[in-house]
Amino acid sequence: MSSEGDAHYWRDEAYEALAAAEVMLDNCRYLESGFFCHLAMEKMLKAVVAQETRRTPPRMHALWRLAEIAGVEDDFTSAQVDTIADLSVFQVEGRYPTDRRALLDANPPERFKDLYDRTKGALSCLNSHLK
Repeated sequence: MSSEGDAHYWRDEAYEALAAAEVMLDNCRYLESGFFCHLAMEKMLKAVVAQETRRTPPRMHALWRLAEIAGVEDDFTSAQVDTIADLSVFQVEGRYPTDRRALLDANPPERFKDLYDRTKGALSCLNSHLK
């Protein structure tokens, strides 16, 4: 696949993950929604990486590192930096029973709706980097 094809693939995958996050949110599956928001951001960052490096993105899940590889870390607003930080906990912590309970206890449902909305906005900004 060409780097342009890779970028389009990852962008499309990002929006698929965002749609899954919305379904999970609507069905009160809050941690799963957070996980899919993380996945959506990861995939959109990989789209930018593919475009900017003309290579297949690395097999990693660290959002900030992907932003650095893509060269967009300085383009983020402070709110978008906060979104990436908030999403990063769903990479690992949401997968284990004790962490799942702590995340649910610390985050009311409306916080997950806010996280979804912020993710959607950040994806739109990143999408504007793509050709």
